[in-house]
Amino acid sequence: MLKIKRERIMCPCGSGKKYPQCCALYHGGSFPETAEQLMRSRYCAFVKHDVEYLLRTQHKDLASANDRQEILDTFQDCQWLELKVLDSKKGAKGDIEGSVEFLATYANEGQVFEHRENSRFKKVGPQWFYHSIV
Repeated sequence: MLKIKRERIMCPCGSGKKYPQCCALYHGGSFPETAEQLMRSRYCAFVKHDVEYLLRTQHKDLASANDRQEILDTFQDCQWLELKVLDSKKGAKGDIEGSVEFLATYANEGQVFEHRENSRFKKVGPQWFYHSIV
């Protein structure tokens, strides 16, 4: 049996950090300090099929009855391959809004695609939430 040490696994978000010192902290309950950290941790949650984190970090303005199933459907359809952050506006510790433009590469039915998005984030209390597409 092949044993892989968790400490050696790089975080899928592209930060260059190991997963336990990066997005695992947020998936485990800590709040990202910036909009970009939230965006990266949400991408990582798609990679790791963590529907609970995705729902927990989605702004209440976006909530619909089908959210869980729509997310679960993407888990079946996509294999996320790479994330590149293209731009970030505001979204620092002291801000209450910010946006992050990114390019995510994924595979679906043997083909590779790119998803480019400029996402808006809002902070409520100490927690950032995904809000909408700019």
